[in-house]
Amino acid sequence: MKSSSRFRIGVALAMLASGFASHVMGGVLSVPQKYQEKDQWCWAACSQANLEFYGISQSQTTIAQYGTGGQNIPNYLYGGDSTHRGIDMILAYFGGIPTTPFNSALSLSALTGEINASRPPVIRWGWDGGGGHVVVAQGVDGSTVTLMDPWYGPTVNTYNWVYRGSSHTWTHSLAMNSSPPPKPNPNAYYAYVYAYNGEFYAIYAYYYYYAYDYYGYLAYAQYYAGYARYYAYYAYAYDAAYGSDFGCAYYAYLYAYNANLYASAAYSFETADSYSYNAAVNEYYAYLYSYLVAIGQR
Repeated sequence: MKSSSRFRIGVALAMLASGFASHVMGGVLSVPQKYQEKDQWCWAACSQANLEFYGISQSQTTIAQYGTGGQNIPNYLYGGDSTHRGIDMILAYFGGIPTTPFNSALSLSALTGEINASRPPVIRWGWDGGGGHVVVAQGVDGSTVTLMDPWYGPTVNTYNWVYRGSSHTWTHSLAMNSSPPPKPNPNAYYAYVYAYNGEFYAIYAYYYYYAYDYYGYLAYAQYYAGYARYYAYYAYAYDAAYGSDFGCAYYAYLYAYNANLYASAAYSFETADSYSYNAAVNEYYAYLYSYLVAIGQR
């Protein structure tokens, strides 16, 4: 019966295994593809895409209401007047995203640096026949550039074409001054949750069944579970803030591993109670997820 339960735990763990938690997919920043909802709203769609890349969700209608009073008219890349608030103002208002404007194109090396720093710039094209269009640069591979174009859709072409195509010229740029905050590793979060629950059950097991704790298994389970929860918390907190657990996941793994051993021993040889069993199960998950974080699996 117990081996069957352990088998189900392993299956559940495999089903819950997380993917990558990154802003980069295959060398291209994960700027979402947005299509402009009105023929003059390329600026609203690009604003929406970059806001979402930074973790803020806004509709194009809401963005346009702020930018042009909801009118289906062109808008500025940066700056404003009595009836316009440019993309720089939109990003600052809705997302607190600071930007730097340029009255020129970015060089290929500068554009590459922005992409490598997870800062997708907004590009303004001037049409040869008058008027303009804005797109977001989201990837660079050598001299090949990937664009989020809200009118034509995803576009991949050479830097020279982006700079001077058959009917457009790159005239202005809006660079982001900051990168999105690192996304926490899901495995670090799961490790902390299971370690927290494991300590909870270990404490209750010891509280209710300490009289049967002949070999001290419950006492050791509670001791190790406390440290597992402590290090799992800091692994998660550091990962969320800095993108690295700074070695805390390894210690969480060691302590959770021992907490699982002692809780399992208490259940098998001393108490056979539900608290010890749940402590063992949660610590099992805690040490496995902590191990994934410790080896850098994201």
